[in-house]
Amino acid sequence: MPAVPGASLTPRRRLISSCSQSYRAELLAKKRKRDEQWAAQKAASAVEAKKKARTSRSAIFKRAEQYVKEYRSQVHMRWRLAASGWLL
Repeated sequence: MPAVPGASLTPRRRLISSCSQSYRAELLAKKRKRDEQWAAQKAASAVEAKKKARTSRSAIFKRAEQYVKEYRSQVHMRWRLAASGWLL
């Protein structure tokens, strides 16, 4: 086993551990900013998805109501025709 300090670290971690404190602070600040941007994008896309789901859900219910309305009118028409003797 080599007795080199930081030998067990991955190359990226070795690079960060050898950097100065100010550079590390910069890296952390950039990471936080990037994470905040990603969180904002994720929240915005979640709002859009929720809005889209609401509109599609309302469209589905409207189609179902239209189907029920047409079916009931056809049944009513059959009853009228059967009562008048036109439908055997």
